Order: sequence, then C-alpha cells, then structure tokens
Amino acid sequence: MNQYLKSFSTEAQINILFALLFGFLTILTLVLLYIDYRKEYKNKNNLFFIPNTFWPLIRQSWVMAIMFWLSWILGHIGATILFGLVSFIVLREFISASSTHRGDHYSLFITFFLICPLQFWLSYAKYFNFFSILIPVYVFFTLPVVSAFSNNKIKFLERNSQIQWGIMVCVYGLSHVPAIYMLNFPNYQNKNAFLVFFLIATVQSALIFQFIYKKYLYRINRLENTLYSRMRPGLFSVLTCAIGCGLMAGLTPFKPGQAFAIGLVTAVLSLLGQFLIKIIQSQNGLPQWQGSVTATTGTTGYFTKLGALCFAAPLFFHSVRWYFDLTI
Repeated sequence: MNQYLKSFSTEAQINILFALLFGFLTILTLVLLYIDYRKEYKNKNNLFFIPNTFWPLIRQSWVMAIMFWLSWILGHIGATILFGLVSFIVLREFISASSTHRGDHYSLFITFFLICPLQFWLSYAKYFNFFSILIPVYVFFTLPVVSAFSNNKIKFLERNSQIQWGIMVCVYGLSHVPAIYMLNFPNYQNKNAFLVFFLIATVQSALIFQFIYKKYLYRINRLENTLYSRMRPGLFSVLTCAIGCGLMAGLTPFKPGQAFAIGLVTAVLSLLGQFLIKIIQSQNGLPQWQGSVTATTGTTGYFTKLGALCFAAPLFFHSVRWYFDLTI
C-alpha cells in the first residue's frame, strides 16, 4: 500500500489527502448529527449516546484540518505567519488566566512583541541553533531579570514561572509546527507539508480515539477501578494511532516501521500533554471549548485544545531530525 501511494505524483497525493481528510470529517459529522437528532439515542444508557463533551473534539478537528490546509496553500511563509498568529492568541489566553501584576508589564511586552515574532522568524529563516535555544536558555534567564527591575516582590517566582511556562508551551511548542518545513529529507523536496499533516492527524486522532475507547471500555469494565483499567483507553488509542501512522507511511519519507514508531511516540506525547493541560486548565480557570462554557477571564479555550499539539510538536521535530540525522 505504501509503495502504491508513493507511486502517485505529488498533485495526486494532495488530491487523495484532501478527499480523505475532508470526506472523513464530513461523513463523521453527518453521522453524529443524525445520531444526536434521533430521540431514542438521547438516553445516557444508550450505546450510541453522544455526550456534549465529544462535540468540541469534532469542532477542533475541523479547525485543525482548515489550519493545516491553509498552511499548505500559503506555503512556508504563510504557515509561519498563521501559526505565529495562533501562538499569539493562545499565549494571550494563557496569560489572561494567570496571576500577573503591573510589574510584569515589561516582561509581557517583550514576550508578545519581541520573543514571539522572533521565534517564528528564526523558524522561517532556518537559524536552527538559535531557534532551539532562544527560549529555553536566553528568554528563561532574561525575563526574571526584567521583572526584577520593577521591584515587585509579591509572588515573584510564581509570576515568572507562569510566564515562562506559557512561553515554552504556546510559543516554543507551536513554533515547531512550521519548523517542520526546515527538515531536509533526501528525495522529499517540497513535500514537508505531508509531515505537518502526519503530526496534526496523529495528535488529533489520539485524542478522539481515547475519548471513544474511554466511553465504551468504561461501559464494559465499569466495575474495575485499577490503574490498568484507567490507562487502557490511552493504550488502545496510542496503538490505534500507531497502526494508522504505519498505513500513512506512503505519504511520508518514513518506512512503515518508522512511521509506526514515530506515530507511537507522538500519540503518547499528545495524550500526556493533554493530561497536563487539563491540570493547568482546572487550576487557572481555562474553559473547555464548548459553547455552554464561558470563562470569567474572557478566554475561549484555544489553549486547552492546542495544548496536545504544543507538547508533541517539539519532540516530533527533534526526534525525527536526530534519528534521520537531517541537515537544516
């Protein structure tokens, strides 16, 4: 199957990908709308009952698909600008729910209007070495110094830790999505957008499959309360995603075994990232992306929905570059 996919031209592969991606989402959405419309399926004890918490995942999948296709159409520079704007919005949402003080205004100004654009410009300009260490090294030590000049000692460590954590996740994490265009695979020129699709599809599939397995495995094993029973949906989700990634190897420069391993690692990281994001969400009052939920801070839930991608993207990028010994 993989050799069959690789035998197609790039244009044919793009058409196949477009048909599969939006065709699958359209069919899935129509089926779920039909099930949700039928009155007999609105009983919570019904096997086909769809909880309200599943619809945000479907909307998120549509947003991810549209973002990916826009980044494809706009090219490398367009993808960099697009994810840079998304990073700005997500970081603003995170900071608005954090306990910052007036003394942090200079640090926040530097964060939003200097660090965020500079990080994505380094990604586009392919300055890999500085791109990799700007935030973890220079920004990590510089921002507390800037904040210290305000002479505000109230919760100094907590305030700066929240800003640094927000930068790492929202800026550093998301900047590695367009950075995938920097990877230089032999005989794979001008096809790196397929790797962006590979990453986003794996992350999103892991979340959806975990939700589905959790719903139906809980019905089968509702009397169990062991660690294994709680981890089982995640394990099944990771294996399902890894198998799907192996089947998608024809669209990537990976062999099926390599695609399986990379998909396995990416799915695990996305679920762990989502787990940590939920903890941050419950602490800071960040909402889930649902129409019935409104946060007092004015946030809308983008951070909670892009958190898994923020965690998975850097490790996907660096592990692929390290394993294949790629040049930038």
